[in-house]
Amino acid sequence: MIAKLLLQAVIISLLISSASAFEDADCASSKSVDIVNIQEPIKNIDDYTPARGRALQRAYQEAAARVTGLWVESSSRSETDIQQNLAYQSFNQLDKSELAGFVRPTVTDDSVKKIGDHDAVSLSLTVVVCVPKPDFLAKWRQAKAERERKPPQPVDPQHVEWFDAKSGEPLVWFWKGKNQPYSFFDNKGFHPKNGERLQPVTSKVREEWQAEEARRAQEVREQEERERLARLAKEEEEALRRKRDEEQRARLSRAPELCNQLAGNPYDTARPKEVGSASYDSLRADPLPAIEACTTAVQRHSSDPRYRYQLARAYQIREPIKALALLKRLTAERYAAAFDNYGWLLYSDRIGAPNIPAAVAAFRTGIQLGDPDSMNSLANLMIQGRVAERSPGEIERLLQRASQLGHAIAEARLSKYQEDQRARREQQIRDEQARRDQQIRDEQTRAMMFEMFKGVVQGIPRRY
Repeated sequence: MIAKLLLQAVIISLLISSASAFEDADCASSKSVDIVNIQEPIKNIDDYTPARGRALQRAYQEAAARVTGLWVESSSRSETDIQQNLAYQSFNQLDKSELAGFVRPTVTDDSVKKIGDHDAVSLSLTVVVCVPKPDFLAKWRQAKAERERKPPQPVDPQHVEWFDAKSGEPLVWFWKGKNQPYSFFDNKGFHPKNGERLQPVTSKVREEWQAEEARRAQEVREQEERERLARLAKEEEEALRRKRDEEQRARLSRAPELCNQLAGNPYDTARPKEVGSASYDSLRADPLPAIEACTTAVQRHSSDPRYRYQLARAYQIREPIKALALLKRLTAERYAAAFDNYGWLLYSDRIGAPNIPAAVAAFRTGIQLGDPDSMNSLANLMIQGRVAERSPGEIERLLQRASQLGHAIAEARLSKYQEDQRARREQQIRDEQARRDQQIRDEQTRAMMFEMFKGVVQGIPRRY
């Protein structure tokens, strides 16, 4: 009978389960068994934890077998009494998954040893085996049945225990499809969505999941970094846009002032004295800023012809056709300063064949309107001999009038013209005096020659 009981205990294979360790009050009896040097080969580098679990299972099997046999041998009661003991009978009828809840191991040595060509887990431990009371076992079985009836629920693997700390058995089940992340559950069973059987976790599954989590975390960090860099780029772009907008608003607000400073004609009689201006030479050096500023100024002050004139003045440097369109409108509006610029476009070949009569007519209209530039330009053409004076002294009168209007170039030209005229008159006087002196010398020479001829004639003998 002892052999039969011993055989029954030995064939029970104790696996680690999710059951709690027993309390002493739950046991009809308990026995402490020392298990020495249980060895389990390690198949590969990932097999250490499973091998340790297998070693523990063997230790539990041996401890259960010994307790069953010792308990029977040490009893003073008859075999019939033993067989009729409900606690013993219940314990003997437990299946392999139920038995794991009634062992309490204490490992005294846990090492890895060399066995032939392979490593092996070597365990020595003390195992306390509990023979549960019938009423506790009934309650325990009822609780176990309820747990098994409970469908598996998803769990967060970051916040649950994966393995039983005493037995090493898995406490979590998983499912993983192709190209799908792991899904974890708190009980065995089937996946609630695809119906596939859940598998108990292993150390290898944990390592793969941790590697997958590490990759996912790295991808999240990289994505966050890309998003951060994108946000920075967007913020920088937005800051640059705001800066451009602010600069544009500043340019818009300053456009009239800049138009005056960059393209204002210093001799435009319609220009207020307090606003800026630019000489033609400075405007010619770089007309583009003036075009930009004056274009904006014209848009903001479309009714003021002065800004249109200053835009035409800037266009005249490099885009004479655009300047011509503006100047035609300005001359039609009788804007005085426009006639000088219009006259020079007509005089040049930049918009077609030169039209000197039309250019002179434009200058004379500007003169009638009091434009000092037109006075200076027409006088200059007369000085060069390209246009004839209408009356003597017209050049000087034009330059004097322009000088009186503050035209510095006309004033300098007048001074030079007057100096040239004085020099010319002085030269004419000298030339006239030299002519007269030469005439006197010529008359004296003729008189002397006459006297000489007369003497010669008188010295010739006469024949009667």
